[in-house]
Amino acid sequence: MKKAIKHILEFRRLYLLLLVTASVFCLFSSCMDTTLPSDTNPYVLTANTFVANPADTTNRALLGGVTVRVYDLDVDPNTPLQETVTDNYGQVKFNLKIPLIGKRYRIAATYDTVTKVISIDICGNDTVDFLFLRIDCANVCPEFSEDGTNYIQFGAPMLIDTLSDRPDNRVYISPSPVNPSTVTKFIEVINPDTSCSAISFKITIEPVVNDSNRIYENPTQYYTIDPENFVLQPRQRRLVSITFRAPIKDTLDAVTMRRNKQSIIDSMFAVRLRISTSVNCTQDLDIYSIVTAVPNLSPIINLRAYDQKTPQKPVAEHEVYFFGNGSRTINPTGEYPPLKGDIWIDVDDNNASATPPQEPILKLVPSSGIIGRKVWRTNFPENSFYNVVQLISDFQNDPAHSVGYVNSELRGIQVGDVIAFRLGPDSYTLIYIRRIDNGTEQTSSKQSGIEFRAISGIYVN
Repeated sequence: MKKAIKHILEFRRLYLLLLVTASVFCLFSSCMDTTLPSDTNPYVLTANTFVANPADTTNRALLGGVTVRVYDLDVDPNTPLQETVTDNYGQVKFNLKIPLIGKRYRIAATYDTVTKVISIDICGNDTVDFLFLRIDCANVCPEFSEDGTNYIQFGAPMLIDTLSDRPDNRVYISPSPVNPSTVTKFIEVINPDTSCSAISFKITIEPVVNDSNRIYENPTQYYTIDPENFVLQPRQRRLVSITFRAPIKDTLDAVTMRRNKQSIIDSMFAVRLRISTSVNCTQDLDIYSIVTAVPNLSPIINLRAYDQKTPQKPVAEHEVYFFGNGSRTINPTGEYPPLKGDIWIDVDDNNASATPPQEPILKLVPSSGIIGRKVWRTNFPENSFYNVVQLISDFQNDPAHSVGYVNSELRGIQVGDVIAFRLGPDSYTLIYIRRIDNGTEQTSSKQSGIEFRAISGIYVN
């Protein structure tokens, strides 16, 4: 009997020993990082802070500017080990060295006069969340605007818009991969709240099945959004840009041939955007662009002589023109002759003492890469030049459209001249001369120059 009792007592001692051993093993196995030989391991503690109305704590917003303190309860429970403030995303990170068996910390977050405290055992990367309640916190949905005046609250029916910078609502094909044709639309987003905290935004491109009105084909290839992620504090606003990059002609031809439809959407490229927020409000946008191979007719361009001074214009300007632009450009560096631009106007004497008339001389900027120029037509009717489709057809059907180009200066320019520029093996620009100034006219500057309209980027296969 005594032996039996002795065996039972031995069994109980063994059982208790195994139980303690298992408990210690569990503690070590849950906290120990065996990949590091040190007795402490570096870990990151992340604190997130939010604010919400007590009536709806699920509709919370990010809360920046909250002071967060970390206390080491084993060292000094009254003095913060680390202290910092949450960023616009309502987040802060602390780098801690944790013993292999873990460590207990107290985390305190203070917003206005309210302090919330969490005590946790940390033995690895960990996260704590603090939610502050405010009765006046509405967490209203953000708003957006296309023109900066008319604001629409998120959750409205899908916005549908065309991306174009032309009167015909089209986008011109890209002349080359390195010289793309792009158009950008800006949408202003505002956090209209006055008492809650930050709202985070995320913009994504949504997959959409093509419909009879729009074709969503490889939208990430043609559209870019900037920024894709951002945060707005109360009453803050920012612009979001949506940029369409048109394909080159070979790509456009391949796409339309594959679609094999005789309709306007053959050359359409669309994207559906979704703007999601941290306050559970979303807004969908449907954006599309129709690509055309017919270049746009430029506005009237008045190009004055580069670096020419007159008694009326004692400080010279340095005007150049880039083909495809809607206006002339001032070369800020002002070197003579210019190193930037496509064409410019020169005179024989650009000093203020020169006596007009001074003939405007059209010259090519060497760095432009333009192969050459020639006068393609003289005494050409202005209205005929404005019929872009017919003009391009006439130019393409001219057997001599690709010959006779020189890269020397052009004198003797006349009103009604159509001057052709060869940009590459199959790319051209045409300009129509509307007016010639030699300095004798009744102008405010008495400068020489030309007035013209341009059709840039004509492709001839």
